Amino acid sequence: MKYFSNGIPVVFALLLVCSVARCESSSRLSGNPDVTPGKEHKAALEKTSLAVDFKRLESFKAALKDMAREMDAFRSTFTRREKGYFSNKEHDLIEQLLFRYLICRESLLEIINFYQDYPARFTTEPRRTRGFLIGYSAGLLVYHYSARLVHTFLEEPLVRQKLNEDYYRSEIPAGTYDMLFQAVTNPDNLQRMAAAWQLFVKEIEISDSELRRIQRKDSQYGKVISDIYKDHKRIEYFKQAIIDKTSILLPKVRNALRHSKITRFARSSLQRFGTSLYAIRGLTFTKVSRLRNPMKARIHFTDGQLSLMKSLMQPGDIILTMKSGYMSNIFLPGVFKHGITYVGSPAQRGLDRARGIFFSGRRRRFRENIRRERIEGGYPADIIEAVAEGVIFNSIEKVARELMSRIVAFRPRLSPEQRRRQLTTVFCYLGSGYDFKFDFNDASYQCCTEVMFRSLNGLGPVHLNLTPRMGRQTLSADDLCRYALDQQTGAFDFIFLAIRDETRSDDRATILQGLEGIKALKTLFEK
Repeated sequence: MKYFSNGIPVVFALLLVCSVARCESSSRLSGNPDVTPGKEHKAALEKTSLAVDFKRLESFKAALKDMAREMDAFRSTFTRREKGYFSNKEHDLIEQLLFRYLICRESLLEIINFYQDYPARFTTEPRRTRGFLIGYSAGLLVYHYSARLVHTFLEEPLVRQKLNEDYYRSEIPAGTYDMLFQAVTNPDNLQRMAAAWQLFVKEIEISDSELRRIQRKDSQYGKVISDIYKDHKRIEYFKQAIIDKTSILLPKVRNALRHSKITRFARSSLQRFGTSLYAIRGLTFTKVSRLRNPMKARIHFTDGQLSLMKSLMQPGDIILTMKSGYMSNIFLPGVFKHGITYVGSPAQRGLDRARGIFFSGRRRRFRENIRRERIEGGYPADIIEAVAEGVIFNSIEKVARELMSRIVAFRPRLSPEQRRRQLTTVFCYLGSGYDFKFDFNDASYQCCTEVMFRSLNGLGPVHLNLTPRMGRQTLSADDLCRYALDQQTGAFDFIFLAIRDETRSDDRATILQGLEGIKALKTLFEK
């Protein structure tokens, strides 16, 4: 995962290059490919897409706010000023904070990229306007917390030097702080932001505009608008504070931010794009996707291959993937990035007899979840995974149809009773928030491999060891894969590996089983 493209200013994206093609985001509105989307079906998919990204946006806001508090605390307590070096703990904390920030930023950029095409993605003006608000809010969040990070350590040269280091463990490139600084002080970025804000305020002041109606009547999106005002105010504060402390930039930046110049720029943008929201989109969204590169190793599955994979799996199997998408590839560098638990159909789960494990208030939700058959779009609800919006149902078919480069599946060697305990634990975590800190000592939130660790560790022959990374005890998807491959543990059986078929000129997948699949999997780790 690489974060920057040197020397290319991008509004709100702040030089971040993600390795995700636009078709992954588009798949969220496609629904089941076997169903011709009628008007009602499409409306349901559009509403689902907005609801999911609303949750994601709120999740990133909370994570960034938490990160900012930790940055402020670190700035007031780090000790290198006195002793001349950073402790190992301080080094880990800096890397962890920077890693968490870049995770949120990349994921917010995914949202911006999706909603830059909001006029075409939604069929009604109210949904288009809500889509605009999600994209615009994501852009302001990116800029707000980039400026905040830059400002927090602007007068701490020792920390800035540390933030500019190359962190090979988490693939954070050298010069990260300097690139952020250049992005948040780029005159073109600042001018576009200021012009967009003028247009936003002008639009929301029109009493019969859709934006104003949403502000008055929709409490959820009214909060988004309120947060947009707050983020803009904080951006102005940090922007001015950075400019004041780096006076060498003042002449050029001040010229770009002259009120008359911004007003002319906003007016010309409005004339070009026709409406205020479209003009804001043109000023702030449209440069993002030009820097995106499709995943080179994407593989495609036939319907027969998808059916084969499902026929080989049973509830309780673990699936490890390398794929693009929100929060899918953000844990650690490696052959596999993401972990999923296959739960199959309600009839296969065998959880109807699970009793006495909940407070009465949670028992009803558990019963509803174990009987759930479908997710939005008509796909089977046959996997559970932790992603940005939390621990959710998904579908192996839907996941496989997205940008995927490899999939491997293992089966833990458990008794029927142990498997019920595993699945019961997995279902208990449905609805939990995402663990941006990757703290396996705190069960309040879950990252993808945490769900698997908490549901499997100590059952039968499965004894998973955590590995210290960035000051945290963690379990990566690669850790889990290596453990499952280790025949000495006797804990897992290999089921299949799906990779690109090297004998073909296209990107067709091949499903490898048995010794052939194990050999190919081991080869991936040797590269």
